[in-house]
Amino acid sequence: MEEKLEYRLTYLTETLEDMKREMIRIRTTMSNSRKTHYTNQEVMELLQITSATLKKWRDNKIIGYSAVGNTYFYTDKDIENFFKNNHEKYIYEIEQEK
Repeated sequence: MEEKLEYRLTYLTETLEDMKREMIRIRTTMSNSRKTHYTNQEVMELLQITSATLKKWRDNKIIGYSAVGNTYFYTDKDIENFFKNNHEKYIYEIEQEK
């Protein structure tokens, strides 16, 4: 039982480290580009998602955007809010709040 728990904790820790590295990569990409807005293609590449996923997120108001005709634009703030609003707390964070 204890080995299984340790394996799960190790897996969670590694997953969180992977997520942290990915967030750093995305932030670095965003800060290096110094853009005020991103296109669908840029957001799909940045988040490594398909156009169908991005459309679903827009339709379900998961990610903010601006539309000019049939062209969609996303600000740094839209992307940052997406991460903040979809952040799942790690067990350790929950325990620290108690």
